[in-house]
Amino acid sequence: MQSKDIREAFLAFFESKKHKRLPSSSLIPSDKSVLLTIAGMLQFKPIFLGTDKAAYNRVTTCQKCVRVNDIEEVGKTTRHHTFFEMLGNFSFGDYFKEDAILFAWEFLTIKLKIKNEKLKIAVFKDDNEAFEIWNQKLGISKSEIYRLDEENNFWSAGPTGPCGPCSEIYYDFGMDKGCRKPDCAPGCDCERFLEIWNLVFIEFNRDEAGNLNPLPKKNIDTGMGLERITRVMQNAESNFDTDLFLPLIEAVLKLSRKNNSASVRVIADHCRAAAYLIADGVTPSNEERGYVLRRLIRRAVMHGKKLGIEAPFLWNIVSLVIAQGESFYPELRIQKDFIKSVILAEEKGFQTTLATGIELIEELFNKSEGKVISGVEVFKLHDTYGFPYELTQELAQKKGLKIDKKGFEVEMQKQRERARANVRIAKGGEGIVAKNETERAAMAAHHTATHLLHAALRQILGKHVFQSGSLVDPKHLRFDFSNPKAMTKKEIEQVEDLVNQKVRDNIEVDISEKSFDEAKKMGAMALFGEKYGERVRIIEINNFSIELCGGCHVRNTQEIKSFKIIKERAIAAGVRRIEAVTGKAAEEYIKHNLLEIEESKKKEEAKEKQKAEKKEKERGAQGLLEEATKVIQEIKGINVLAYQALNVDMKGLRVLGDAIKDKLQSGIILLASSEEQKCFFLVLVTDDLVKKGFKAGDLVKIMAKVCGGGGGGRPNKAEAGGRDPSKIEEAL
Repeated sequence: MQSKDIREAFLAFFESKKHKRLPSSSLIPSDKSVLLTIAGMLQFKPIFLGTDKAAYNRVTTCQKCVRVNDIEEVGKTTRHHTFFEMLGNFSFGDYFKEDAILFAWEFLTIKLKIKNEKLKIAVFKDDNEAFEIWNQKLGISKSEIYRLDEENNFWSAGPTGPCGPCSEIYYDFGMDKGCRKPDCAPGCDCERFLEIWNLVFIEFNRDEAGNLNPLPKKNIDTGMGLERITRVMQNAESNFDTDLFLPLIEAVLKLSRKNNSASVRVIADHCRAAAYLIADGVTPSNEERGYVLRRLIRRAVMHGKKLGIEAPFLWNIVSLVIAQGESFYPELRIQKDFIKSVILAEEKGFQTTLATGIELIEELFNKSEGKVISGVEVFKLHDTYGFPYELTQELAQKKGLKIDKKGFEVEMQKQRERARANVRIAKGGEGIVAKNETERAAMAAHHTATHLLHAALRQILGKHVFQSGSLVDPKHLRFDFSNPKAMTKKEIEQVEDLVNQKVRDNIEVDISEKSFDEAKKMGAMALFGEKYGERVRIIEINNFSIELCGGCHVRNTQEIKSFKIIKERAIAAGVRRIEAVTGKAAEEYIKHNLLEIEESKKKEEAKEKQKAEKKEKERGAQGLLEEATKVIQEIKGINVLAYQALNVDMKGLRVLGDAIKDKLQSGIILLASSEEQKCFFLVLVTDDLVKKGFKAGDLVKIMAKVCGGGGGGRPNKAEAGGRDPSKIEEAL
């Protein structure tokens, strides 16, 4: 069976058992206790806790997940991944342990036709109920049911929250695999037993103190990794030898000059994770989930270097990930160009980082005293040059050095605190104090304008555009959005014009409350990472823009008055920022701009006038050439030209002097002029006469002295000035 067929078979099987098939949720969870979606149950956590009501009692999903807690194991083992797909079936206060176990056994042994003897069972050591179901209902021998401790068979989504004992189903690859010890059993870390399905019986809520409190209803949460069950069904040596990974591995091997299977596996794994994270709106950064993405891309680049791949390559390999998953996860297709551009930008940026960072790290290693490297210095590498802590750590380990991790984390915390202190977050008008109602109206205008801007960007640039952040206040708005490159001047004008057209159309802003499902059917835009309850507030602007939002808005678009984009720039790889103003702020900006344009125009006109005057003088100086050459004298066999030019500055004299010298070929040229009670003198001596001992500098000093000035220069050219223009004739 192909992986896509296994996925469909699972979902269809549970549909036949009256489960509602639901789509995967985003990798950016609404649950703030975790950075990324790490399990299929995460989107149902509020239901398990009893804070939200379930729309369906039985649900089945195939959930995208990312975990990095075992990242160092990826590539080394046959089964560890950062990105994986979790097949799951859930019960919210409906069936419990018995049905969950019977469903799982039926799917594996009847639907997939896996032989009973290849499957081994584990239960939580104190869970006699589950033990009895496996033994008495399904006839599994007591010796084939293994009781494991809390570390193995008690599951939770995090340090707090829903949890409970679990029962695991393992696939046995046989005694010739793994450690080959006689007592090898499920729970052993060797490669013989592969955990393929975990049935979690969620009946407790772990509080901050670690207490297990019974939940209002008992629930079922199961998870079976698609990668693992595909390996079993395809009789593959590892997860990486299945159709989920082989196309990626083959593509990497074609580019590599070395055959390092671990590095090839890491690249294939990390490529998948990066593609899905970016498709869900994550972009590389030095914070939180953005840092997870950056770390994955950079680790893949480093493993590429181990294979001899120097040029950016991940951005191309990721096309295979998209082609493989886009039929089930359409966001991959929609975001294809964006995904590739973000990865390419990060690869290029990291190449520069590596070139600088490696040298700095070597210096740091050399000057480090003892065996421990300063956490402060490692933070500087991370913060200033974007060099990953993990990479510095790997390089340090090769040198037999350790890093002061605690010192590094202290500096990271200081940075986060500085960032929090410097960032203003405006969400739905919170934190903004309205003054007489003017500021409130301006705030509403800017807020509604962000909705129009979002819709306009998606219409002009494409459906890959999604909001990744915003700030609104009475004076301006800031809107961050996904886009692989800078907007052109034409695109900015088109977006601005489209928003202003909607403003002029005087469209009523319709605000309503509906169920979340109704809102989705309407096509309402929801923000990644935001948590929405059963009832949501919808801001609709004549089908042009439909978004979920809790902020203050204008009643109709005409209240915005006008919209002006004042800046568009990059803030991260694949993320752009627009700053704009509306209403009075836009009018003031335009007025200020017009004044600046007018002032700039006046300055430009003045410059042009000065240029014209100078050119006129230069042309005049050129015109004096014929007149000046008429006064050439021969003194002791040497051509001498002594001439006073009227209304010519020093620049004009230089033009005239060069023209005369070109025509004269051999001689001494003495020129003078005056302007605003100042004298200008220029002496030129041709090279043949310089060789005979004549020096322009000596001659110009004589003339300047007569007019109460001075000067000098080279033997072939010298300049001087004076204070008494009435004595120019005498000087000449």
